[in-house]
Amino acid sequence: MNSDNKRTYEALMRLSKGYTTSDLHLLTNRSSAHRFMPALHEAAAGANLLILNGDIFDFQWSIYPDVEGSLEYVEDWIEHLVARHRNCRFVFLMGNH
Repeated sequence: MNSDNKRTYEALMRLSKGYTTSDLHLLTNRSSAHRFMPALHEAAAGANLLILNGDIFDFQWSIYPDVEGSLEYVEDWIEHLVARHRNCRFVFLMGNH
């Protein structure tokens, strides 16, 4: 294990609480993520780590007419989440978990 991986591992071992979520499918008409946002924020507020584990955003079925609109929404969503929960570390796993 190299020194960077060891430091990351040791930091993760010091975490006291973490959560994971997936399949929010934000950007789509069929997403029901709005129902889970209060719970997501509550989890992030009480956690040191939140793993967003695939299918958080669904660009293929985006309600936005172009990639730029979709990316603007995604950037705003991530910035808001991180800014609201400064004591929580976020890990985004891309793709279909």
